[in-house]
Amino acid sequence: SEGEGTGERHGGLSGGNGEGEEGQPYRRSEGDVLPSACAGIRTRKSLLPLSQAEYSCFSDLLTTLYRYYHLPIGAPGQLVHFFAKSSGTSFSFRRSTVDDEHDGIISFSLPITFYTLSPKWIFYILSLILLEKRVVLVHRNIRILSSILLSFIPLLRPFSYQSVFITILPLKMAEFLSAPVPYLIGMLSRPDPLRGYHPRSFRSRIRKHFSQSENPVTPYGEDFVLIDLEREEVLTMHENPWNVVPPLPRNDALQSCVSRYFQELLEYTVELQSYPYQPSPRHRSLTQAVSLSFEKYFASWVSDLPGHFVRDFSIKSEPITVFVPETFLAQEAGEDQAFFDAFFNTQI
Repeated sequence: SEGEGTGERHGGLSGGNGEGEEGQPYRRSEGDVLPSACAGIRTRKSLLPLSQAEYSCFSDLLTTLYRYYHLPIGAPGQLVHFFAKSSGTSFSFRRSTVDDEHDGIISFSLPITFYTLSPKWIFYILSLILLEKRVVLVHRNIRILSSILLSFIPLLRPFSYQSVFITILPLKMAEFLSAPVPYLIGMLSRPDPLRGYHPRSFRSRIRKHFSQSENPVTPYGEDFVLIDLEREEVLTMHENPWNVVPPLPRNDALQSCVSRYFQELLEYTVELQSYPYQPSPRHRSLTQAVSLSFEKYFASWVSDLPGHFVRDFSIKSEPITVFVPETFLAQEAGEDQAFFDAFFNTQI
């Protein structure tokens, strides 16, 4: 209330004697409307001092809210129980085994991505992301572009993308592309001076453009890759765009599995004669299977790592653990060593 009560204070409210300023009885104004459940709690302008019964009701409510707010978050798949003492009711809920955000992306973004891109392009973009390249994806359709960008978040699991991620970058902010950090960015069209360039002439024309400008150093280095998803073109300063990064290792089984699901998705979507903006249960089932295949594939990398750590216990209170990449690379096939070597240099 506006005045200070003379009774005991409870979280900013006057106590049970119902007195207002200078010990005078509190009188409600005509405009004050009180809830029927706990009369005396909230009015039109302020919180009122409560009687003992009213405070008891309010206190039980606050206690219940406090207990619910501090309820531990269960593990994925765990059943959580809660009892509301104030009402004498209890309820239970089970935490999803998949994060809601990832579940939504898998259900609604992946069908669009798999309908738009072939496995070859998805593997290529995943390699670029994992090796921390500066990646720009271009598509005129904002819905398709945002779906494709978001799709790579769950496809990387159990890894988590930690660099700059911008779903749609406006053309007027294209100078952000010169940032010297890894990123994954979507744009609705190619920024200047990248418009109209053919991949074969990109390197020479970019160098010529910046040699004639105030800043002769091109911001597009060897780690910059722009992919025009509609034209299926790759613009990069690298001599061979497909050699910017090594291919994903150990991917024969993954390609076989993913290609089968892709074929089913494509046939089913063509059968519906519509873009999968509103995916059906069949779409979601197939995309969940593809997502799980990628997760198992990347998890197999992690499961092999513990056998290649060396721990020094010279100081027992502060043991030192060191990863030995040489022993890991020695067990890999020759064609896979290049990727893992670059992966360890960027991630470990």
